Amino acid sequence: MILFCDEDLGLGVPKALRLVGLPVQDVITRYKPEKRGKSVTDVFWLTDVGRHGWLALSCNKDMLNVQFERETIERENVGIVYLTNGQENSVDVLRLVLNKWSWLEAINDTAIRPFVYTISIKGRATELPIAPLARRRTPRSRSRKTFTQQSEAESIERPNTQLALPEPAGE
Repeated sequence: MILFCDEDLGLGVPKALRLVGLPVQDVITRYKPEKRGKSVTDVFWLTDVGRHGWLALSCNKDMLNVQFERETIERENVGIVYLTNGQENSVDVLRLVLNKWSWLEAINDTAIRPFVYTISIKGRATELPIAPLARRRTPRSRSRKTFTQQSEAESIERPNTQLALPEPAGE
């Protein structure tokens, strides 16, 4: 198995994996986008990964919401694992990959392609359909009342909750 790391993982994780002898490719060293003057598109590297039969590791689950990228995963029979948060630090990601290496090899060898998994930093893996991700509902934004307007509104709704301040002595 060759693990292919998306550029959102940086250089540290793939470099450390190589140093311990694991077969790893990554966007930055394989395509050297900084020398070409432009970045490598996800469709480009997904196609390459699929055609080589490599296993991809990325933090960018949003690929599933981009039609061309999702179609590329399906068309090129890509196997991909997304980190669930995407905000993990390199040491934790390295530890996770090393601890889950046998699992990564097993899904690479036995899962029917194309496939998508997410994995949490604690090692919990979940298979996902190759479909747009459900959008999380964002909490309703508070109305733009000033502090005074909000306090007045609350005092009208709950009249007995405010204490009257005593009048200053001597006036």
